[in-house]
Amino acid sequence: MIARLVALVLLVIAPAAAAHPPYGIAADPRENVYFSDLERVWRLGADGKLLLFRRQTPDTHVHELRLTPAGDLIGEENRYDPATETFSTAIWRKRGDGSGNYILPLTNAPPKGSGIWVDEAGNSYTAQWLGNDDRRTILLQRSPTGEVTVLFGDPKAGAAFRQVLASGIGGMTFGTDGTLVFADGPVLRRLGPEFRVETLFEGDRTTSLRGIASGPSSTILAADIGNRRLLSIGRRSAAETLYRSPAGWLPTGVASAAGRLWLLEAEDDPEHRSHRVRVVEIVGSKGKVVAVPGEAQLALTSTPATATRRGTIAWFAIAAGAFVLALGAAYAVRRARTRRPGEQTRHMKRA
Repeated sequence: MIARLVALVLLVIAPAAAAHPPYGIAADPRENVYFSDLERVWRLGADGKLLLFRRQTPDTHVHELRLTPAGDLIGEENRYDPATETFSTAIWRKRGDGSGNYILPLTNAPPKGSGIWVDEAGNSYTAQWLGNDDRRTILLQRSPTGEVTVLFGDPKAGAAFRQVLASGIGGMTFGTDGTLVFADGPVLRRLGPEFRVETLFEGDRTTSLRGIASGPSSTILAADIGNRRLLSIGRRSAAETLYRSPAGWLPTGVASAAGRLWLLEAEDDPEHRSHRVRVVEIVGSKGKVVAVPGEAQLALTSTPATATRRGTIAWFAIAAGAFVLALGAAYAVRRARTRRPGEQTRHMKRA
């Protein structure tokens, strides 16, 4: 039973068999870049400093990330509880100051259509496979009132579908015109007018699209993990290779803001389950590694809220220590002044 659940989770999360590296990366207009290393979420500032933005939760993976117009970071998490041998999922929000809350509390039965991608009308979207043995894709829309609509795929099968995770089978984004675009294995699909799903791009059998983002001039940027390349796809389905990852690394996610472009790469290992990631800034056709998170950063960085708490605790400890020393000195002075003459004489004789 456990093996079947694990297989289901891996299949739902990733188009490639047994592969589920993180593809969550997002950038804001101030050139702050947020990304997941599967267990933790990091923030790379415009000044080049790397900050641990969201700490690891035991047995929990974070795959997708999205920035809201207000600057809040939205993410999902998938958790396995060894005690009960069950899987559960949640959607969280984290603000720039480090505070946050759960939009969807941890549950093993998420409402169908739950996802981190929400349009201006409050509708949420998620793309899922129907199951372990049925890899047909369905696109679900959930309205603010809870009405669920199957926008793509078999309506009958979609109606009977039981959602397990909040993360989708691949990346998703809103284009500059507000249309929804999502990755579906080798295919990039777009939700067009009147809720018709169109094929924007279709690669060959080795293509496996993961993280996607809106690019300049109405293009869509897509990380093709199958061919180690970053694609720029125009409205006429013309695809241009912007960059190829070197051996040992796989492109999994992409973000663009303020005229800059960043690629999230995961270590290439046999199971694609490594927690080692790095961020590469793409300039022209060349890439420059700008962030490689590791254990060393955990002791040096913290979220703003955590840093504030640590600073407060440190100052409190210093102040408390100074107060104790001052109190002790005052007590010694007072005792010396009030000591009886005979007692003072005895101390002098001992000296």
